[in-house]
Amino acid sequence: MSNYEVLVKDGPSEATLAHALDKRAPVVFLVDEGVLEARLDAVEELRDEAGLAISGSIVSGPYRGETFVGSYDGTRRRGCLKLECVP
Repeated sequence: MSNYEVLVKDGPSEATLAHALDKRAPVVFLVDEGVLEARLDAVEELRDEAGLAISGSIVSGPYRGETFVGSYDGTRRRGCLKLECVP
């Protein structure tokens, strides 16, 4: 198994991420491969306003069932998810 990077082209705001984490509700990320719905396990602010560290699992879309860690900019609504899978 290896890490596979998926670039997020559009996604939720920081407030939506926080709400989804609290309620265990899925969030939607738009990626080149389509739309991914993910359930978040953690959202942490990175130092020096570098964005957010996020982790969770994909609940629908082409990578359903895969876990991820990633970095995300809630202002620009872009980021990168590192999936633990083979494409």
